[in-house]
Amino acid sequence: MSLEEKYLINQARIAEGRAKALEIERDQLCAEVKRLRAVLGGVLPYVATQAIGCHGDKCREPWCTSCNGEDEAYAEAGKALAAYQVAHTAWSAGRESGEHD
Repeated sequence: MSLEEKYLINQARIAEGRAKALEIERDQLCAEVKRLRAVLGGVLPYVATQAIGCHGDKCREPWCTSCNGEDEAYAEAGKALAAYQVAHTAWSAGRESGEHD
């Protein structure tokens, strides 16, 4: 066997090892995506998306009109709604496509 053939065989073994490592990493990432999708799906129903008032209970939530004033509370609720919409869209898209399942 020539030196060139030995070199090519060695390179093929190295490539095969890299491919296996990448496959393992992909499987781990897919499992993490699935786990995070489940967590996100569990949290989404509890995201406050509108301003409310605690009427003196001092909740200190960013969307509370009593604690922060109407302007700030409605601005924060708007930010929360926008974040919710982005998260829900991503969650739904992944769920419908069946990616990484």
